[in-house]
Amino acid sequence: MSLQWMKRGALPLGLVACLCLGACSPREREEDRRLVTLMGEMITRDDYEHEPAMPPEEVERMRGDWSPEEFAIWEQCVRWRPLRERIHHELMEWFVEEHQLAPTREEVEAYIDYVHIQPMKLHMPDFEVPGMPDEDSHEWQRAVAELTEWKQQNTLYDLYGGRVAVGQPALWMSAMDAYHQFLRVSEEEGRIQFHSDDWRKIFWACVTLDGVQSPREYVFDEDEAALAALREYPGTRRLRIFFERLTQIRDDGWMEFFEQMDHPAGW
Repeated sequence: MSLQWMKRGALPLGLVACLCLGACSPREREEDRRLVTLMGEMITRDDYEHEPAMPPEEVERMRGDWSPEEFAIWEQCVRWRPLRERIHHELMEWFVEEHQLAPTREEVEAYIDYVHIQPMKLHMPDFEVPGMPDEDSHEWQRAVAELTEWKQQNTLYDLYGGRVAVGQPALWMSAMDAYHQFLRVSEEEGRIQFHSDDWRKIFWACVTLDGVQSPREYVFDEDEAALAALREYPGTRRLRIFFERLTQIRDDGWMEFFEQMDHPAGW
């Protein structure tokens, strides 16, 4: 497996050496164990002293697929994955609160009615359809997650623009460039403060590596159809794709049924 971004110079060999030195440095002074201040909270190496276990077969596969330099970077990204995930999670929690993106109860109930209840009522009129699920149910939590993600991606794009990544088969759309810009702005504005130059380089190298490990298709600002898909209500997207699949598999007119549904106004 060849990483094109390495060939384009996105990650110079000097950084590789720095990453390796960071992994093999001698015993540090107490102040040198500081890694990052995240939303005002200090995080040190002691908070993440245990390396996550990796299946040996995956390690050997990566070692065989990548060059020694690429493998060294991947090892560091795996080593610090729990901390990186914490950074992403807490920054996005701040983003949701700052821009008041958490869906209301009315929005969640409308989503569940549209995605779960209405199709059952229309397709099986004689079936006793269950009522609105509890807030701790899978259906409720999924609705909250999908609505929040939809609002996040659209708000990120409105703020920063850039390319939009398309998941396969278009189940999700992600304002990927905008998200990376949000990370950079978060550092500039002090929500995340790195205390180790080595670890800062590791963090940004892993942001690049994440994109390499999970290849995506991208669309650009001028692609109006793609941006319309970004704006598309997630329930509509999920139902449309689901019914398209059913029509392909069963050939009994599910898409015609979908087109007759009472879709939410403006969604």
